[in-house]
Amino acid sequence: DLGVGEYLEAAGFVPDGFCLMLTSPDFVLTPHEQEREIALPEDYCARDGHDFNPHRQRQVWTNHQLRALIRQLHAAGAQVFLTVFTRCYGNRFHHEWLSDHPETWQVFARRGRAAAVNCLSRLSDGSYFEDYFIPRLVEVMQAYGFDGWHGADGWGPLSGPIYEVSMSDDMVEQFVRRTGLKLDDVAARPCGDDTALLTARARWLWRHLRHEWIEFWAERWERFWVKALRAIHASGRRAFINSAWGRAPWEALYRYGVDPRRIVAAGVD
Repeated sequence: DLGVGEYLEAAGFVPDGFCLMLTSPDFVLTPHEQEREIALPEDYCARDGHDFNPHRQRQVWTNHQLRALIRQLHAAGAQVFLTVFTRCYGNRFHHEWLSDHPETWQVFARRGRAAAVNCLSRLSDGSYFEDYFIPRLVEVMQAYGFDGWHGADGWGPLSGPIYEVSMSDDMVEQFVRRTGLKLDDVAARPCGDDTALLTARARWLWRHLRHEWIEFWAERWERFWVKALRAIHASGRRAFINSAWGRAPWEALYRYGVDPRRIVAAGVD
């Protein structure tokens, strides 16, 4: 039973649900072999591909075993949710989709581009990352039998406050298109990965258009989750989201650009 009975005996109860932390967003972003049994990369088999925990060494899991594990947990009376994070691991465990798409990475004011996806970004062809990600999310959940998606760290909000991330040229262009506002050159000019220019942009936005910048992010996260939930619910599955780094609702909005009321109204389970 792939260890399910032993785990439940140790726990002393059957949880309502499990989150299987497949860690890498590549689990969703790259094609999956279904018919042929293959070993999964290390970062799918343990969080961040860790070599061991206090109990055992990292184990090699196959795609067929993962499906079987989900069936065993269902048979025990538990739901199973898919969890992935946003990090790119520099092709350490396998060649990663994100390594080919640095335009989707988060951009910090003080340290530039960080190897983690900004799921609100656009690809180099102008299309939205979410329109690539969400159909594949539903597809992989159907293929393995997941009951739904756990929107973990990085899927609302990003990896820092909105006065630091994401300050990319892409997000500022989205902001201007959405609001119609005219920005000072210090904010509007292309910054690329120049941390001095990015820091100046961040300071100007937070000083002069703070309310509008917060509102833009709140609306942007709402739009992402409306799209995701529409597709997930249409497939007969559920989704839930972490709180914004454990913050209370007002701070979640002010500091991280996530309005919990809008996420609830979007239909999160």
